[in-house]
Amino acid sequence: MDAARAVVGMQRWNDISAERLCAELLPFFEAGWCVDAVVAALHRRPDGTPQMQVRTSSRVDLVRYWLRQWRGPAGSPLRPPVEPSTDTGSVAVADDQRAPLHLLQRRKWPSSVVPETPDQTRAAVRALAESMRWSGVTDHELLELVAPFFGAGWSVDCLRHAMTTSGVTRQPAAAPAGSGADLVDQIRRRLATWASKRGYPKRPPKETLRYDDWFGKQQALGTFDVRERRPGPSRVQLEVVRQVRRLDEDRRRRRHQDRVATARWHDRKAQQSLDALAALLPPDSRGRPAADEAPDPKTRHERLAEGIFYLEATDTALVRWLRSLAEMDLADIGPEAAKVTRLRMRDARERASLAALEQMGAAGEELSEVARALADYVSGAADLEAGHEVRDMWQQLRKAFKAHDRTRR
Repeated sequence: MDAARAVVGMQRWNDISAERLCAELLPFFEAGWCVDAVVAALHRRPDGTPQMQVRTSSRVDLVRYWLRQWRGPAGSPLRPPVEPSTDTGSVAVADDQRAPLHLLQRRKWPSSVVPETPDQTRAAVRALAESMRWSGVTDHELLELVAPFFGAGWSVDCLRHAMTTSGVTRQPAAAPAGSGADLVDQIRRRLATWASKRGYPKRPPKETLRYDDWFGKQQALGTFDVRERRPGPSRVQLEVVRQVRRLDEDRRRRRHQDRVATARWHDRKAQQSLDALAALLPPDSRGRPAADEAPDPKTRHERLAEGIFYLEATDTALVRWLRSLAEMDLADIGPEAAKVTRLRMRDARERASLAALEQMGAAGEELSEVARALADYVSGAADLEAGHEVRDMWQQLRKAFKAHDRTRR
């Protein structure tokens, strides 16, 4: 029961009772597993891949599934991932067994944390030896030297500072180096400078953290979340994303420019059609303005009305259709009306071309001004499509027929 409580305390499962886990943990403890081994099995699979951690009392089945992966074909527990030691044994309290959870995640003791338990002290000794590159001294020899300092509230950072600084002059000094007894003697002499006359360690030269404070901060930051994380994007992937975004921006810019150019082209075609229709006047009353002088809307409507008079004598079918188009509602002018208008214009263009050929064959001269104006009109108006071109033509024709009807009255 004590071992089960230790596992619950190490996992910080505050809402799950140790009694519910005893039946699952008992076979492993009977097989010689310690609390460290059980915690390790809850965090990684036999192949070394991480387990998903769920801190809830409703997942006892999930704990059973984790431990089932550490059973052999016959159902007996496999070899424990952590061998029991004389300091911890197979049963230990939760306060003495919280370090392995950190060691599984980071593989290194935090240098600013003061070790409190034997396991934490051994992990701190290994971290100190690795950081100072002391391969010529054993962990047991180093533990005998630094254990009093850890007990006095020193951390790995404090000991590293003491190894590179004299405790008497507080000036930088060469770190102990070498191997064997010589290295142990150098470390002992350097630590003696950081002890009082009675042999007690002095005040730590650097700020330290308690394990509980450090553990709470890391847990809040999600450091112990061992669920599998997706790797972040590489530099090549980020560059590809930036290129795609630039291409998308260019494509949108070109699309906007194309829409603007298309709208301007439609406006230009509509204006050309209106100018061609206004040019359909009798030769003696045309009164065409100069090339750089654009007629105002009133003058254009008058000329359109005169052009309708002229068309009544030359192409009555086209005039009837244009009048019907002008009398239609704007909402009713859709693709079908535009298609009929286009067909009518093409038919009128063919008749105008035949008339121009007949006139050329009869007189042997170029097209007359009236025939040329009619050909220009039907040629420009034959390209009308559904949209604002038909809408503009409808507005102009409506005003022209009103002016024409008023004139006839």
